[in-house]
Amino acid sequence: LLTITANDYTISYGDARPNYAVTYEGFVNGDDESVLSGKLSFECEYVRGKEVNTYTITPKGLRSDKYEITFVEGTLTVERKEVGLSWETTELTYTGTAQVPTATATGLVNDDEIGVTVEVTGDHTNVGTSYTATATALTGTKKDNYKLPAVNTTSFSIVKVHLTVTANDHAITIA
Repeated sequence: LLTITANDYTISYGDARPNYAVTYEGFVNGDDESVLSGKLSFECEYVRGKEVNTYTITPKGLRSDKYEITFVEGTLTVERKEVGLSWETTELTYTGTAQVPTATATGLVNDDEIGVTVEVTGDHTNVGTSYTATATALTGTKKDNYKLPAVNTTSFSIVKVHLTVTANDHAITIA
């Protein structure tokens, strides 16, 4: 009995499918896969950009006059893709109200639209203070295919508002 088992693989969402391969078990007398006829092929429902999930890899196509062949399925695991974060501005102008910098998710697949929820703890209204903003969640219909990076914070500050004072011209009559 010859067992041909599809190897297991793990990839990230959006990756191309790997070049599937198998492991052979049960050859005797120094035989190897060269004694098999046919062409090894695979069936798997995964195509690039398909959702995070597990997919079955089914090997097939080989025959032998010497061996009874059993094909064993493998598993392709598609894991969430880690996004990058682009922090738009980290120097905010004083408004008298709490402010939060915005972050954009980068490295997205298939024109997916993913938003980033950013939070700041404490009072973040004062000029001249350094604050920390944290990306806490991803939003959008495809958010479950992505994950935040391990480093998901940035420092930001609130700077003075630029104030322009213009004097009005006045005419004075002296009597």
